[in-house]
Amino acid sequence: MVKKTFVAAIAVIICVFLVTNTISSSITKYADAKIEIAGNAATDSGSGEELGLDQQAGLMEGGSSLDSDTSADAQTPSDDTSADASTDSNAGDTAAKPDDSAKPGDAAQNSGSAQPKDGIETLNYYNSVIDKAVKAKVGYDKERMTDNEKMDGSVALQAMKSLVYKFMGIGAENKYSEKVEKGKWGDVAFITSSKLAASDVTSATCKVSGDNYVITLTLKDGKSSAGKSNPTTAPTTALDKTGICVGSEDKGYFDHKTASVIYDAIAGTYAGAEINEKYSKATVVATVNAKTGNLVSLVVEWNQEVTLSKLAGMSATASGVSHVTYKNFKY
Repeated sequence: MVKKTFVAAIAVIICVFLVTNTISSSITKYADAKIEIAGNAATDSGSGEELGLDQQAGLMEGGSSLDSDTSADAQTPSDDTSADASTDSNAGDTAAKPDDSAKPGDAAQNSGSAQPKDGIETLNYYNSVIDKAVKAKVGYDKERMTDNEKMDGSVALQAMKSLVYKFMGIGAENKYSEKVEKGKWGDVAFITSSKLAASDVTSATCKVSGDNYVITLTLKDGKSSAGKSNPTTAPTTALDKTGICVGSEDKGYFDHKTASVIYDAIAGTYAGAEINEKYSKATVVATVNAKTGNLVSLVVEWNQEVTLSKLAGMSATASGVSHVTYKNFKY
């Protein structure tokens, strides 16, 4: 465990390393159809604040319209680059005005389902698909990897980057993997029910790809902080609600390393430390068998930045791009 390693090593340096173990990520975008809600990742023109699907639906009721273009755009999962790709003429993408706000567990419960017509239906469908997988205690392979790393800090920390990145889980040699057997879940749930609501999501699209639906959700940005006065805060951002493994303690298997997770790792040595974490450009791409409603794959990605201060007079900022992938599902 990271905490044990930290305690056993040199106090100041290992603390920072352990802390940086909580850094991750970013997000690459995947193929979407245009079932978009009044502008993907819409923002409030007055304040610049991201609008959730529920707020966008309200704007549409005031006269805005949905993008009804039936052509599909494909975006490759490379670093913030995109290319147009033609899609199957039977993609069947449609757009319709959402008439309600999404609530966790609202989606249709039957195994297969008609293609969602709009962002609200797409989000509801996603929630139900994840909930179904959890209830079935599915088997699957999971991998978390962080790349595109960057760290700014003291000369001492820069000289030991490789060790810092080991604690951060950065690079192919430090990836985290789990193989979960169907029906044999232990105390740790490496996938949990989705609790996403319309206010958490700025766009939700669905397209047909062969026998599957490909659902893409773009999430609101989030942040967390922790220190002596607020050591523990429950993970409640949009990213934390997607179904990935999260918590507020120092556990190496948590996917989103929040400020509370990092603080828990170093508080025994540096109780006065302050941690600020934020993520951006978070996306979820779920491939679902259209006939059965079973997951084929699930990929959650985001950019993350963590700043540690008041750490024995030192401070450091680390960032990276995290990719959490679930595949080989067994129902």
